[in-house]
Amino acid sequence: MESIEFMNCLTNSGCMDIMKSINLFTNKGKTLLRDAQDNGNPCKTMEIEMILNSTNSLLNCFLYRNTNISTCSPEEDSFAAYFTEVSVSASTGDNLYSCLPGDKKRNFCSNLMVLMRSIVYDLCLPCLKSECQQLENNAKCMDLACHLIASVLGLSKLCDNLESTELHCDLLKICETSLTCCKAGSGESNTKLIISPLPCLKLLSSWLLALNSSTGIIKFDKMLKVEPIFYQVVELLTDSSSEIVTKITLDVMPNLLVILTHSTSNLATYLKCVWSNILMSQDILGHNNTVAYLILCGLIDFFLPMKEKRMLENGQFSEKVALSIPEVLLKSEEFSILAHNKFWCLIQQGLCHGDPLTRKRALFLLQRSLQHAESWHYVEQKDAIFWGLPEILAPFHQLWQTYTLLLETLEEKQVHVVKPVLARLHFVIKATYVSQNGERPLLHTSWLTTLLRRIFQHDSLSVVKCGILSFLDLDFSCSPFMLHGGLKFVCCDLIHALNEPSLYARSEECATVAGIRGAEVLPSIAKKLALFFVACDSSVHLQSFETKRKFHQALFGGILQENWSTPPLVYLLQAFSAPIDASPTRVQPIWNQAIVVQLKDLLTSALRTQHVFLRGAVECILLKATSYYLDTKAVSIQQLFLLLSCFKSTESLHRGTHLWKHLVGNLRHWVDESYGGQQQVEKLCRSSISSLLNTFRDEDPKTSYDRSDVHRLSKMLLLVADAFEELDLGLLLQPVREMLSTACVRAYLPAKSIDLALELLSCLYSEAQSPCKTGQEASDEITKAFVPGDVVLLSIASIFQHTYSNIVAMISGRVTSEEFLVTDVPILGVYASCLHVICNLLPAGTLQPHVELLVNSCIRCSTVQCTSDEVSCVLQLSCTAMLASACGVIRNDPELLKPVARTLEKFVWQHLYDAELYKPSDSKRLGEWGKLVSQYIESKWTCISFVVKQSPVASAAHFSPLPTCIMDRCVDHLAAASGMALIPILNTMQSLLPSIMATPEKLFEVLACVWHSLLERWHDHTCFWSVLRACVPVIFHRCLLTEDIVDTDAKTVLEKTLRTYADNFLESGNTRTGVLNVIVQHCFNIWKENPRLVLKQKKLLIDACLFGPFSHKHMTVVSAAARYIQGLGSACSVNELMESDHDADSRVRAMAFTTVSLVPDDCAGEIFYALIQRDREMSALQERLYSNSVAHRVKHRIWQAILLLEPVLPFSTSFSETSTLDTVFSALISENQPSVRYLIEWVATRLLYSNAEHRDILWKAIAEYSDLRPGSVCSLLAIATHLCKLLSVAELKQFVERAATEILPWTMTQHFAVRVYAQVALQSVWLVAKEQQLVEFLSRHTVFEKCFDVINTAAGNRTKVVAKLFNSFWVSAFHPLKDFNLEVICQVLPRLSLVTQDEWIHPDTFLAVDRRYWLSKDGAAKLPLLSSNSATKCAEPGDWMPEKKAADEEQKLSTNPLGDVQKKIIPWKTLFPDSEDVSMKNRQKRNGGLILIASLIDRPTNLGGLCRTCEIFGASEYVLGNLKYMNDPQFKNLSVTAEKWISLREVRPPNLREYFLALRQQGYTLIGAEQTAHSHSLADYTFPDKAAVVLGNEKEGIPVELIQLLDVCVEIPQQGMIRSLNVHVSGAVLVWEYTRQRLRKTLIAA
Repeated sequence: MESIEFMNCLTNSGCMDIMKSINLFTNKGKTLLRDAQDNGNPCKTMEIEMILNSTNSLLNCFLYRNTNISTCSPEEDSFAAYFTEVSVSASTGDNLYSCLPGDKKRNFCSNLMVLMRSIVYDLCLPCLKSECQQLENNAKCMDLACHLIASVLGLSKLCDNLESTELHCDLLKICETSLTCCKAGSGESNTKLIISPLPCLKLLSSWLLALNSSTGIIKFDKMLKVEPIFYQVVELLTDSSSEIVTKITLDVMPNLLVILTHSTSNLATYLKCVWSNILMSQDILGHNNTVAYLILCGLIDFFLPMKEKRMLENGQFSEKVALSIPEVLLKSEEFSILAHNKFWCLIQQGLCHGDPLTRKRALFLLQRSLQHAESWHYVEQKDAIFWGLPEILAPFHQLWQTYTLLLETLEEKQVHVVKPVLARLHFVIKATYVSQNGERPLLHTSWLTTLLRRIFQHDSLSVVKCGILSFLDLDFSCSPFMLHGGLKFVCCDLIHALNEPSLYARSEECATVAGIRGAEVLPSIAKKLALFFVACDSSVHLQSFETKRKFHQALFGGILQENWSTPPLVYLLQAFSAPIDASPTRVQPIWNQAIVVQLKDLLTSALRTQHVFLRGAVECILLKATSYYLDTKAVSIQQLFLLLSCFKSTESLHRGTHLWKHLVGNLRHWVDESYGGQQQVEKLCRSSISSLLNTFRDEDPKTSYDRSDVHRLSKMLLLVADAFEELDLGLLLQPVREMLSTACVRAYLPAKSIDLALELLSCLYSEAQSPCKTGQEASDEITKAFVPGDVVLLSIASIFQHTYSNIVAMISGRVTSEEFLVTDVPILGVYASCLHVICNLLPAGTLQPHVELLVNSCIRCSTVQCTSDEVSCVLQLSCTAMLASACGVIRNDPELLKPVARTLEKFVWQHLYDAELYKPSDSKRLGEWGKLVSQYIESKWTCISFVVKQSPVASAAHFSPLPTCIMDRCVDHLAAASGMALIPILNTMQSLLPSIMATPEKLFEVLACVWHSLLERWHDHTCFWSVLRACVPVIFHRCLLTEDIVDTDAKTVLEKTLRTYADNFLESGNTRTGVLNVIVQHCFNIWKENPRLVLKQKKLLIDACLFGPFSHKHMTVVSAAARYIQGLGSACSVNELMESDHDADSRVRAMAFTTVSLVPDDCAGEIFYALIQRDREMSALQERLYSNSVAHRVKHRIWQAILLLEPVLPFSTSFSETSTLDTVFSALISENQPSVRYLIEWVATRLLYSNAEHRDILWKAIAEYSDLRPGSVCSLLAIATHLCKLLSVAELKQFVERAATEILPWTMTQHFAVRVYAQVALQSVWLVAKEQQLVEFLSRHTVFEKCFDVINTAAGNRTKVVAKLFNSFWVSAFHPLKDFNLEVICQVLPRLSLVTQDEWIHPDTFLAVDRRYWLSKDGAAKLPLLSSNSATKCAEPGDWMPEKKAADEEQKLSTNPLGDVQKKIIPWKTLFPDSEDVSMKNRQKRNGGLILIASLIDRPTNLGGLCRTCEIFGASEYVLGNLKYMNDPQFKNLSVTAEKWISLREVRPPNLREYFLALRQQGYTLIGAEQTAHSHSLADYTFPDKAAVVLGNEKEGIPVELIQLLDVCVEIPQQGMIRSLNVHVSGAVLVWEYTRQRLRKTLIAA
């Protein structure tokens, strides 16, 4: 009775209490029933009935607790707890039903059925309506409602079969109707209830689980129409969300297939239906389809059933469905997915998919398919990519094991794991080769491309590079690669992978070989790429004409798809043209019209933003390829010249270059063979000229024309004229000549037609000139010079010479006519160019009357007011522009200077100086007004600058305004002007700057204004460099660098200001190549004239000596590519047309080093100590001086400059108390790389040689520095070695005696390096004495020779090191005097000491800086430019880098394909994510298993490591003392996200007693990891299934009061002296032992 009263009190309690009571009393009832049956006690039976009746009342109370689930808030704890534990009802019902007497069961089932229907229809289904799903807070209600229905359906098996079936049928009908509406896209129906898709699938899944667990399933199957549901669910797979597809695949479809298979045994039909929908989704989504892999993995036990259970990583056998798979599935062979070629294609697409999960699923499918392939009967198919097993299984298994190993390893990020496995790639490649007897290879080539695509996707570029290099070794003679999709792979995937600059980064070995310019070694990938294209060209599969054409077209198509970086494109196209260099006679002309169009797109679009020099190289490579591959029978001559016009004259196709001459020879052949001979081409040229000149016969004169047509025609005419020498270009240009001759007398001739003729003639003359590199200013002599016998250029020049008067008159009339429109403004540049050409061609004084007429006409027109505002603006602009052009003509012809210059000067100061171009009222007709104003300002200030330069500043009477007023006007216009208009303003300021030296305030204002104007144009790439070159002569004006200001304060401010500007330029030079070159070049020109001025700019000089930005790898690749192109010489025409800027930084140092060599004796000391101070600053940084680091490279530059300064260094100066030699020796104390040490030793050796009286300092330094830094003794010994080579016989006698005495003790020191150096030094001294025949010394020290014999013949590492050092270049080849030249200092020595190639300065760079100085024969240069010591130049670097050698050995070991490799475990269980959050599901506590209790541990590192251990070995739960530890960084570092995948619980140490008792009630055995008096050895202990392991604190262990609560204590057997392990290690050992015992038990049971 007490129990009944207690249960009545629970009726008003919470849901959780009710559920716990039901379980409690049900379990108690079952216990009493078992006792009553055993003992026959009737009192016990009555108590059982009362308990069961009370439990039935509790169940009613529980089911009616909440009448409407949708009204509950998901945030309420009672609500969440209520539905979280609701699944207990199913087991509760089982317990109740089994305990009831027979007469009570029927009543119980009736009540239960009523309750179930009420819960399903009134409580749960309303929450699953479509309109309810839109509410965010109802999402949790839907999930919980589905769980509740599942629990209710679990009780339905207790009820009458008929009633239960009716409930199932109702739910089935609801699901079927809902799915139909979902498919139709409608949410309305005649039925009373429509459920949303996802809840419907959840409900369907719950129903199927309940149905599978019911009895009499075969009997109910006819009433339950399941098959329509199947087809509706299958159709949802194609166009549903991933969440729905996941639910269908993992929960719904497996159970549907099991039910249908039980009823129909026709599984193949349903699988074919699923497979058809997969193919449909594949056709719709293509490569983006990830659903197919989820479906196949979820249904893998149906498509590819296993004949035996398989074990997963955690030791559990896989069970994916509620029922076991019917045996009929294991025997049915009606449908085999392996026979479908699209299945294998789907796997291949998945293996190289961008999504890691999709790749993992595809790999799982592949491995499962390979297991089935052993028993699969292969039927020969057309175009099959996977075939059955060969007769010999071993190679097949080995191949696919290697293949899957590669795929699994590629999922790893660590390169050290991946690269050793990549060595096995050649096995896969060879498996695609056809055998000699023609048998089919083991592997289809599509599997190789799949693997390579995956390699190309890897994050590590070194892995990608290994994959590319391996593929490029493919043997086309054995592989049918190009027949099976290889063409697409090469032109798409390979091209995409090659577009990465870092792949072409050269190694230090390549840099070492590249000792001189032009010997730049190709990167390994570029070399193999060239061989690959040669092999492709000779491949049997690409021998046909049409196949090669398709290959080239596809290749250019792939190139056009990429956004290229320039170096990869250079190397790729150079490799593409390798077949031409390999065998030019075998090259077939295969480029048709389509490929020509691709080339034009590449030249005009893809190369637009590339690096200029490398872009020119690309154009040259393509031009060369065009000359060989062009099929003139498939391309018209018009298209040919249209293609050739796309090659820029300034970068590739210029008259006189190597490629031009080669193309001209081909053009003659093409014309004779395909284009009808010379007559047809001549006819084409005449018609093209006529068409151009007649462009505006019938056109509106206000329209403009395409200027590219003129350039295209001029290039065509020059090519034809050079190809056919007998063709008279003068006759072809007769229409042009006639039009220009009669331009002034033919009133009705369109002015724009004359402009076209003049522009064509100007363009022809410009492009007919000999190539002149960009950046080199051609002098008048060069411009006027003709190549002897150049008929083409003479023909063009003759037209100018015969029509010059008409041309000048036409220009004069044109620019002063009111018919000159806005659209005609661009032609002003052509007029200026023509005037300049005429001035250069005609004798001096010939143009005076014509130019005077032009100037007077422009002046007169500029001063007359026109009738129209627009006409006035345009005329003002055109006349000013022509006056600016006239200034250039006057400057070149002195005969014109006096009469015309006076007229121009008067006009400038009286009218033009104050004139402005005002915007007219009708401004819309003028288009871009800003450009017109900018052009006007440029022309105006060009005239002003000309007048200012021609008039002496000292005679102010020539100026209408004062110089200061003009400077003020310059400052005002400088702020308003834009673009190139700044240049003449800055030139004017440069001319006027000396006149304001007396007013420092004005001077500083001008300098600041110029600096800010430069900063404003910093990002304007169109004019920045021109503005920079104009700003530097103003900011660093010659008078500012050479003259002193009287005012001392102003002088100090000026020096500080100039230093600030210099520092800003230096900082900018580190980020933008070429900026510092401008300022250093300007100062260098001044320093050459007076080297003493360097003291005023000492800091700038030293900064220039040390300059060199440390470029990123990408810029290094660009520089290497530029050097390679330069090495091609004239074969690549870009070298004839422009200078590369890849060595711009080296030129700064070259100018600075040249200046250092010019420093006079009395200035050398100050420069020397300034450099020494920089060296000490770098040493004081206390950074690790690793090879080619910033500190290393700076120190290397410092000592290069000091070495160049050495010839004029005094022994002592007033700047330091110590001597120069002591200062040099002190530098040896700090840590230095070999290159720096060599330079210091070189400087010291030369100083000792030139200061014979101070040579004793060397021996004192050896004794002194040995205590400071023993390594410095090695350098001092090397100095002694070099010095003895330089001395005369008389000096040598005394020196060797002292050297032997000083060096001998060091040969026996304990310091290994010092001992070795001393032995080498002593042996070198002995050899010098022997060479000079110092008999007395030799006879006195004969024991030395015997010692040397012992040293050289003894075994051991020391002997090898001595031999290496003795044979190194520094000891055997180097000579301090003979090698004292720029080539050795700046190129050879850095190469030999393995300094990065960016630090090398080639002698040509010094010649480019000042050729006259370095090649002068009067001895002006203080040291030679080139080296005459071939021994040093040809020497090899010393082998003094053991780390590098060790790395090479490691690389060799890693390439062993037969050795074992690392292979990480793949967690296959993540292939099947649940519809709920995977992390949350994994963190739920598993029933049974191991619980690890770490509440007593308080160190986050131990807790994090234990968390990782528990997750890896599948512990059921991990208990911590406080969950806050999970946020600790140390915990996260050790756990590596393991906390996301394991169930965690917080139990604080004070609550452990209650927690232990609760675990014991649940059946757990409490096991303590502690050494106690009665502890068991772990080796003898067997863990129970339900085990709770308790770990103690790091220091105290497990407290005694808790040990008393434990069931057993276990200790780990030990063999050593230390008494305990770390708690993390102890816990890991126990967890593993538990797992090992469970795995062994499972395997035995299996």
